[in-house]
Amino acid sequence: MAQTVLSSIIKEQIICNALAKAGIPKRKAALRAARVAWAERVRLAAIGGQEVEAEIIKNLKKIEALASKFPESLKTANSIIRKDNDMYLNLAGSRVNVYFNGNYRWHESGSPDHIHKIAPSEFTLLADDPLVTEFYGFDALYKQIQSDESDIRQNVSAALSKVRTIKRLLEEWPEAKELLPADAPSVPLPPAIRRETLNEMIGLPSDEEAIA
Repeated sequence: MAQTVLSSIIKEQIICNALAKAGIPKRKAALRAARVAWAERVRLAAIGGQEVEAEIIKNLKKIEALASKFPESLKTANSIIRKDNDMYLNLAGSRVNVYFNGNYRWHESGSPDHIHKIAPSEFTLLADDPLVTEFYGFDALYKQIQSDESDIRQNVSAALSKVRTIKRLLEEWPEAKELLPADAPSVPLPPAIRRETLNEMIGLPSDEEAIA
């Protein structure tokens, strides 16, 4: 039987599986959820709180009911009140965009759709506001996740670059069996040759694998 060559597609799948095994996607999702909740608190602070927003929404419904009676030819697509997916924030002197879907930038690969909410175009937070400290905590977490992801990608890529086939990969790094794509052909495992640093970085072997 011919040996399966480690194609660029298989290598990328192995790298993605390594990142998932190390918990990178879960950490990203948790950080995004925290930023969404933070952005909502900033938005509510900017408009005066939930009670103010409830009153705005109630009045909007009244206005929309009246506007619905206007002739179609006189209606416009312009919004009665500002609803957008972000707002500009003066964060104790720093200028940042607050996206209500948790984004850092307007476009991020794999990010959810933008969320439009009632919000002013600009708002200021003073240095002593806890929301400012929380923002910089997110920034530190984001940089750490990016750094960890980069380290795993580089190290796994380096390990994969030294071999041409799945069989050879498992001879050099047996624990990588867990990272192979589900549709990868089965290859008998040779005696284990440990790569402690890389295994610890990714979290190999799994607890159940270790027990077995």
